Amino acid sequence: MRAVSRESYERAKDRWGAPFCGKRARAGSIFGEEAFSAADVLRASGQLARSLADSSRTAEDRARLASDVFSARFSEETSELVVGLVRDRWADRADIADSVELLGVQSVLAHSDSAGRLGETEGELYRAMRLLAEERDLRIALSDDAVSVARRARWPTACGKSTSERPR
Repeated sequence: MRAVSRESYERAKDRWGAPFCGKRARAGSIFGEEAFSAADVLRASGQLARSLADSSRTAEDRARLASDVFSARFSEETSELVVGLVRDRWADRADIADSVELLGVQSVLAHSDSAGRLGETEGELYRAMRLLAEERDLRIALSDDAVSVARRARWPTACGKSTSERPR
């Protein structure tokens, strides 16, 4: 991420941190999952991503478009996150989706921490990294944009199966 995008991300991180104070930290996994889904929406539509990152449009116009797209489908917090992000400047349209995804990761980790399970989560992440390092086909399938999100989501549960039994 270039400096302008990094600054926008840092501002969003400060805003996104607010929902995790007190009781809301327990809902971090829900916010995280929604953030991942919102990032998928941004990546799935190049036209939407271009429009939301287009600096020739006013910040209010970009925010209105984001609100129209995300408010009907996501929680108020997630919608507000995306609306806030698109008001800022971005060096590259992909940086918005990347930032939403990073904030989703932080949400899941905050939830794990508040539930006293951060060590367990770290262990799961370590095992996943090892598996990905060892399983080339899995790495390719999970990173292939031509493979549907639904199909990619089935792979982790199929990791224990033989190669012929895994989703294609």
